[in-house]
Amino acid sequence: MVQRHPLLGMVSATCSYVPAFFPIWGNERTFSWEPFIERTLYENQELEWWISYDF
Repeated sequence: MVQRHPLLGMVSATCSYVPAFFPIWGNERTFSWEPFIERTLYENQELEWWISYDF
């Protein structure tokens, strides 16, 4: 995901997963993207995930 920012230039985000939902919300001053992860984990299972933002 890449978005132009008026003060920072470009802002990008990279996920280690495919988002289950990707809502984008905003108001008159700001907006935000929110990549949701949704997984079912069974007993003794673990999950690692990350989101990296670059300014």
